[in-house]
Order: sequence, then C-alpha cells, then structure tokens
Amino acid sequence: MKLLITGSKQIADFDLSKYIPENTECIITGENKGIEAIAQKFADENIIEKHIFISENNSISKRNRSMVDEADAVLIFWDGKTKNTVNIVNYASKKRKSVTVVFV
Repeated sequence: MKLLITGSKQIADFDLSKYIPENTECIITGENKGIEAIAQKFADENIIEKHIFISENNSISKRNRSMVDEADAVLIFWDGKTKNTVNIVNYASKKRKSVTVVFV
C-alpha cells in the first residue's frame, strides 16, 4: 500500500509507528518540516520506499492533489486549523481514498 502522510508543520517529534499499517510499501509525503519530515525519517529508519513531493512554483494545492492521486490511503496529523489540510481531506474523500485524521 502507498500511504500519504501529511499534516501539521508544528510537530517536532512524534511516534508514527502505531499509525502505519503493516502492508505499507511506500510512504508519500512532502518536503515540509513537521510531520512530513518525521514521515521521511520513519521511512528511512524502517527501510520503506518513500516518494517526496516538492511544491513547484509555490503550488501547494497542485502538490497536495498529486500526492493524494498517487496514494492508496491518506494519514493526516492535524491541528484543526490549517485550510490546506481540509482541502486534502476533501479531495481524498472525493477520490474515494481511505482517510484517517489524527488530531494533534
């Protein structure tokens, strides 16, 4: 399974291990600090393939849609405030992706 992990940029440290399904073959994430950096580190430490999406020309929404399109499931760590996260949840739901939101 390809799992998209994204969310809050404010998280400095977090244990992802209990949220990652055993059948995860690839972690999809962005280049941002916070949970995306933690997801990259988790992939490296657990020898899981990773695909990092970078915002081109400051197009965060295009990057987010591309990440959702590639993923089988979406795992979001959210502070309840960020609009971009709401947009990801809505787009993933529209694409009929499994979405899990963990409030932090």
